[in-house]
Amino acid sequence: MTFWIGLGVVIAAAAAVVFAGVGGLTLLGGWDATRGELLPGLARDRAGTAWRIGEVLLVWLPLALLAGFALATGARLVALALAVLTH
Repeated sequence: MTFWIGLGVVIAAAAAVVFAGVGGLTLLGGWDATRGELLPGLARDRAGTAWRIGEVLLVWLPLALLAGFALATGARLVALALAVLTH
């Protein structure tokens, strides 16, 4: 294995960790915003059930998509690094 291949594998592994961290922090931030801002606001406004479900979905669908894409990208980078190492 040459130096450049090893360096590429290390960079891909580090990028995978960063992408996984972005996905995890996105979910953590969404949870904190939901618990600290969204739910108390809905309780204070006495929102109906449909409104509450809609608000939660409008917050969590984009967060889940972003976290899913970040985790999938991290997994793809790990698979790429493993493929290079086994080739």
